[in-house]
Amino acid sequence: MNDIFNFRRFGLYARKELSEHWKAYALGVVAVLAVVGYHIYNEWIFVHSIYYRDSYVVGTHTSYVILMPIGAWLAGCYLLIAYSKPSSTFAALTLPVSAFERFLYAWLVACPICIATCFLVWKAGWSLAIPYFLRDLPSLILEEKKSLTSAVSEPGLYFLMVSVVGGNALFMLGAMALGRLNFLKTLGIIIVVGIVFVWADKQHLQYIFSDVYNIRPNTPVLWVSPNITIESPKKLYSNNLDSIFANLYKIWWLACLPLLLYVITFLKMKEKEI
Repeated sequence: MNDIFNFRRFGLYARKELSEHWKAYALGVVAVLAVVGYHIYNEWIFVHSIYYRDSYVVGTHTSYVILMPIGAWLAGCYLLIAYSKPSSTFAALTLPVSAFERFLYAWLVACPICIATCFLVWKAGWSLAIPYFLRDLPSLILEEKKSLTSAVSEPGLYFLMVSVVGGNALFMLGAMALGRLNFLKTLGIIIVVGIVFVWADKQHLQYIFSDVYNIRPNTPVLWVSPNITIESPKKLYSNNLDSIFANLYKIWWLACLPLLLYVITFLKMKEKEI
């Protein structure tokens, strides 16, 4: 198809997809609401228990931070799953839309619309719950008064952004290539690669510091300079292993790699186009 994008055709395609799959989208919203409700319930039980102290901050952002990546991953898998099933591929390709329009629709639903939906449900849930918290405990400290950036540490914020954008791209590619149970297969590959990376990183540090007793690195956040604690015959010390390429490293994880995965996903869709 030579015409890459037509706004009217894209709108008709989006309306068709929404009309055919609205039940699945509605169930997704219910699942989001269930996660938010569960978190509100846990916070409510804790602040009314004997363990509550006045200095405790109710973490209202926690449920939203959990929902964003999981929602993007699941939506990415669901929206492109037809392309991994030979019986469904032909039906998906007979629609009068281009591969770019299919890809754009999948990305819009799985990333910005998914994030916005999670935000609206989270905001509505906590807006209804907070008055009841404050009625029983007027001096309660709420994290809701802070911004998301201040509620999450810098490594945590980087992890959140990479897991949403890069994770969404990876799971969309997995939906295209891995067939049935693509979410579990993609997640399995991520876990195996992560384990290999942690093992290789530890071996690499032990090779550099060959005369030490023990090396304790921090959590394996790939795009943040590692903080390690080294026990050697001479002394025990901690150090930040920084690099002049640290910013370029972050740009790779936050922008270049997700974009590369999206391009690969789009090219695979083009390969299957009739």
